[in-house]
Amino acid sequence: MRLKAKLYSILAAVIAGSAIVSLVAIWISAERQVRRFIYSGDIAQATAIAEILSDWYRERNSWGGVEAELERLNSGYWPMMSRHMGPMWEPRILLAGPDGRVLADTAGRSVGETHPLAHVQQGAVVSESGRPVGYVLVDTMVDPALNPVDLRFLRSVIVSVVASNLLAAGLAFAAGGLFLSRIVARVDILAGAAASIAAGDFAIRIPPRGADEIAALGESFNTMAAALKRLEEARRQIIADAAHELRTPITLIRGATEAMLDGVYPLDREGLEGIQEETIQLTRLVEDLQELALIESGSLVLERTPLQVEELARSVVDSFQPQARQADVELTLQEDSGFPPIQADAKRIRQVLSNLLSNAVRHTPAGGQILVSVRFDPLEGRLVVIVEDSGTGIPPDERERVFERFYRIDRSRERSRGGRGLGLSIVREIVRAHGGIISAGESHLGGASFNIYLPRGSVTKTE
Repeated sequence: MRLKAKLYSILAAVIAGSAIVSLVAIWISAERQVRRFIYSGDIAQATAIAEILSDWYRERNSWGGVEAELERLNSGYWPMMSRHMGPMWEPRILLAGPDGRVLADTAGRSVGETHPLAHVQQGAVVSESGRPVGYVLVDTMVDPALNPVDLRFLRSVIVSVVASNLLAAGLAFAAGGLFLSRIVARVDILAGAAASIAAGDFAIRIPPRGADEIAALGESFNTMAAALKRLEEARRQIIADAAHELRTPITLIRGATEAMLDGVYPLDREGLEGIQEETIQLTRLVEDLQELALIESGSLVLERTPLQVEELARSVVDSFQPQARQADVELTLQEDSGFPPIQADAKRIRQVLSNLLSNAVRHTPAGGQILVSVRFDPLEGRLVVIVEDSGTGIPPDERERVFERFYRIDRSRERSRGGRGLGLSIVREIVRAHGGIISAGESHLGGASFNIYLPRGSVTKTE
């Protein structure tokens, strides 16, 4: 069963159930109120008749001939009451003695019968010299069953209530149906958009409408669709970039081997070393792609231990000194002392510093400078590591993009120097895995500056 049919069925069941409960409650209440109203009128009539019969009994000191008096009283009330109750209505007056025996009955049905005292004593008392000599009961005081006129009145009330309930139920169903139709229509739009997403159409969007939960769901859907679109575009770009990056060394290797097999190039050590170099580049590229995929998937497990970053930075800087001297670049370390260690993966932090220093050496011209700074910011409670150089720098509009996969500012020069465009992407993901952030900026030395901030939570308290 479709959602619309289910909702309409539930709505109809709720309205029908509410109407039935309402009708039953109103029937019981209306019948009780009608009976109470009629009974109170009969009590008033019985009280008036009891006063007349008290005088009648006082004059005769006997109930002999009381039937005629009751008929006279009954006929006296008949013209007045028939105008209100209709010609089918005929009141009944019953007189019972103190012992419960029926002395007179205008209906002629109960004379001589003895009724329970608890019943007759509910009637109006006919007293003589302060003692009860009889009880008067009228209509419902004798028989609780409603007469046809009272039943017709009660039925007319119930019919009016039923009609009003049916009208209200119809209006409620129509209004609820209209509301449900709008909800179902909006859900159908969401379902259709979800089907489009499943089919690969990530450009689909839900038009904004209202400010309720469904509208919020539509906004969340649009956000999800936009994120999926970005992921799909990134996936395609990664595939294209990876294919492009892999194509170059593979083409070189294939060309060199075919040339050797065809006798164009001699099959010597120099040729094989060139093939080996391209193979090494290809291997490194594949390893970088695997590592980046591992980090971004959240599968990277950090082995956090207390780490003195300044000692690690000193070790990395010392290991890069030979490369710096070969490139005629001055590499120095500026460190503060006495700040606490942080909980971090030493291997991964070393990888971050090594990648940044490798880029700095590659982009700093001969005679330039590279400065590594390590300090602790007590106000922010975080560790700050800065790697800056006096090279060509990074244009402001590209400082965010340098962390993208395979992105290079100068592609031709980068490839010639062995860059693969993945180092900074790996650096950013490692820093993020530690809960930190990294940004690119301008160095006071004139080149690029990479600033790493490890948050307060990574700092270990010292005793």
